[in-house]
Amino acid sequence: MQQLIDFALRYGLDPYRGHVCLMYGRPFVEIDGLYCLAHKTGEMDGCSSRPLTMAEREQYGIPVLEVAWIAHVWRKGCGHPFTGMHTVTQEFLDERSEKSDEYRNPTWRRWPDRMCEKQAQRFAFRMAFPDLPIWAEEEETAGDEIDKEVPNGA
Repeated sequence: MQQLIDFALRYGLDPYRGHVCLMYGRPFVEIDGLYCLAHKTGEMDGCSSRPLTMAEREQYGIPVLEVAWIAHVWRKGCGHPFTGMHTVTQEFLDERSEKSDEYRNPTWRRWPDRMCEKQAQRFAFRMAFPDLPIWAEEEETAGDEIDKEVPNGA
């Protein structure tokens, strides 16, 4: 808990508002925390997210049964949004359903659409705000456990 408090204080995040939490014993910045940090820069100009359309699914070759979201983050002074996309395969969801006791966090299995949307937003925020200091810290503390839990982005 002390590590979480130190991390939150360092970056001006509030655990009670869902900005940061402990994941696998390490501080992890949630989507609400990314919104907070982006707003603090004074450079955020908006964001949106939605499921992919059928036409987009065909364009990218994403099967109908897979969960797929796209997110856009606008930064002031840029004439275009920064886009993140994420998919969750049916194989991944089936694995979560069959072996749910093996996973510490069944959230992906229970709410795949919401988790897919959050991951797409995370990718878009990372591209729009690569200068946020939290990215370097996350890379330093990320372990193989996290990579096993989060499917690869599109």
